[in-house]
Amino acid sequence: MWQAGSAMERGSEMEPVDLLIRDAAEVVTCRGAPNGVRGPALSRLEVIADGAVAVRAGRIVAVGESARLLARFQAKETIDATGRLVSPGLIDPHTHLVHAGSRHEEWEARVLGRPPGLAGGIRWTVEQTSEAGDAVLTRKAMAYLDTMLAHGTTTVEAKSGYGLEPERELRLLRLIRGLRHPMDVVVTYLAAHVLPTKDAADRAAYVARAIETVPEAARLAEYCDVFCDPAGFTAGECRAILEAALGSGMRLRPVSMDFNYGTSFGERSPSAYETLLVDAMVGDPTLYTRQDMVEASWRVIQPIQENPISSMVSSSPFVSQI
Repeated sequence: MWQAGSAMERGSEMEPVDLLIRDAAEVVTCRGAPNGVRGPALSRLEVIADGAVAVRAGRIVAVGESARLLARFQAKETIDATGRLVSPGLIDPHTHLVHAGSRHEEWEARVLGRPPGLAGGIRWTVEQTSEAGDAVLTRKAMAYLDTMLAHGTTTVEAKSGYGLEPERELRLLRLIRGLRHPMDVVVTYLAAHVLPTKDAADRAAYVARAIETVPEAARLAEYCDVFCDPAGFTAGECRAILEAALGSGMRLRPVSMDFNYGTSFGERSPSAYETLLVDAMVGDPTLYTRQDMVEASWRVIQPIQENPISSMVSSSPFVSQI
C-alpha cells in the first residue's frame, strides 16, 4: 500500500512538463527588471545551487532548487545535470560567418603606422572569399559554429558582406542558409558594405543593383543590414536600400558599434582593466602563468590579429571579459 504523499499519489497533483533538468551544481539565470538591466546590475547574476529547470512546449516554466521543482513537476524526460553548470545560451549578434583569408598584412601595417583603412581591409577579405570554393567556406563556417557552441553560444547572427557584388552576396547567403548545425543561425543580408573600387565613379548604379537584388535576398535572409559610415555608404543611399528591404518583407535591426565602459557600468574603468589593455598592446605575456592558458588564449586572440577590424571570435565568454 502506498503511503500518503508517495510519488504515485502525488503524481496526479503534479504539473506535467516535457523536460526537467535537475541536480545541477549551479543554475544561472538572467532574471531582472522587466524593463531590462544596465550598469552595475549587469554584474549581479542569480545563481541557484543544486538547481533545476522545467520546460514545457519549448518554454521554460520554472527555475529553482531541485527539491522544490521535483516535488512540483512530473516530467516526460529528465536530465541529470549533477556537477554541471546550466545557463542561458549566449547570443552572438554580429558575425561574418562565411569568409576566407586572414589579414596578417593589415595587422603588420597598422603596427608600423601604415593602416590600409577600413575599406581596404574589407576588400582584401572580399578577394580571399571570392577565390575560395564553396566547400572550403562551408567547412570553415561549420568549424566556427562548433567552437562557438563549445563556448556556450547557441544563437548566432550570420551576415553576408564579403561578396560586395550582388551575385557574390547571394552566393554567401545561400551558403549560410545551407549550413546544418545544432546552433540557431539567423541570416542577414549586408546589402551595402563598402563600394567596390570599379564602381567608385558611379555609386548610384551600384546602389541600384543592390536594391534589385533585395527581392531574391529576401528569400534567403530574414534581416537586411547596411554600413552607414564614411567608409561605406551615405544615409540617403542606406535609406533607399532599407526601404526596398522593408517592402520585400525583410526586417531591420539597428546595431550600435560603440562601447564606453563608463556609460555602460556607471563608473570609471578599473586600473586593472587598463593594465590588461596596455599589456595586450605591447605584447607582455606575463599575465599568462601557464602554458595551457597561453595556448587557450591564443586560439581566441589569433583571429583578432588576422582580422583586426571584423574579427571572427568564437568565444562569447572571452569577448564579455575584455
